[in-house]
Amino acid sequence: MRARTKAMLITMLVAPLVVVTVTVEAVRTRRLELDGGGVADDIPEHFYGSSFLPAAVLDNVGWVIAAGVLWIVAAALLMGRSALAARVQETKAGW
Repeated sequence: MRARTKAMLITMLVAPLVVVTVTVEAVRTRRLELDGGGVADDIPEHFYGSSFLPAAVLDNVGWVIAAGVLWIVAAALLMGRSALAARVQETKAGW
C-alpha cells in the first residue's frame, strides 16, 4: 500500500473518531437528548456528568457531525480519485 493511500485512510478514520467522541460527550452532558426507548432507557444515571470538551463544541454537536460526514465523503472521493489515477498511470505504462 502506497504512503499516500495510508495517509488518506488514516485521515478518513480520524473523522469518525471525532464524531463519536463529540456525540458521546454531548449525550453525557445532556446537551444531546435521546428519545425514550431502546438503548436510551438502558443508560445508567452515573454515565451523565461533565465533559472535557468545550461547551461551544457540545452545543453545536449537529454541525460537528455534519462536518465529520463531509470530511469522510471528501476523503473517500479523493482516495478513489487517487486510485483511479494510479490505475490509469499503470495502464499507460503498459502500452
